[in-house]
Amino acid sequence: MAWLTIWLHPKKTMAKVTSGRGLWPLASICGFLFFVNCAQFYNLGTRFGSWWTLLSAFFLAPVIGYLYLSFSAFFIYVAGKLIHGQATYSKCRLALAWSYVPLVINVVTWLFLIFSFPQLIFTNYAIGMPMSASFMYFVLMLYVAQLVGAIWSLIIFFYCLAVVQKFSILRAVVNVVIATLICSICLVILWILILNALVYLK
Repeated sequence: MAWLTIWLHPKKTMAKVTSGRGLWPLASICGFLFFVNCAQFYNLGTRFGSWWTLLSAFFLAPVIGYLYLSFSAFFIYVAGKLIHGQATYSKCRLALAWSYVPLVINVVTWLFLIFSFPQLIFTNYAIGMPMSASFMYFVLMLYVAQLVGAIWSLIIFFYCLAVVQKFSILRAVVNVVIATLICSICLVILWILILNALVYLK
């Protein structure tokens, strides 16, 4: 089963993945993590309550994840073509999507945090609160688990991308770096255009 073999054998697993079946559950993982991280950063729990924020995360996760994967895959595909990659756009998106499987760890840690501290999550109430050493150690372990999941996911992505693009691992890394640069430049240009438009409208 691909969901199990991808953890330790990403190249073999990706070579056998031939369709987009199973994309939506992967997109849901991606979208959920994107939403809850944004919710924590912007303290959405303070405005809307932690439980409504969590319900919104579950409800919107598939759509947000699908859009995020599609957007990111476009830049990976374009960057890959610049260095003679052979993958189609859909294959690039599949490679990115399957790399999210290890981030199930991060979903579990988020759910544990949410159900353990419903009044604090998605808010800034915890800032300045006295915390016991055991509590701080517990939270630290959860963040370490999230870091491990993120690193594992990134490594798997390089392997999956190397398979679909028919690259070496190093060239797959270069593909991602170029894609990140192109995306960053486009976002900066878009931001400048928006600011200029706002100034013009004033």
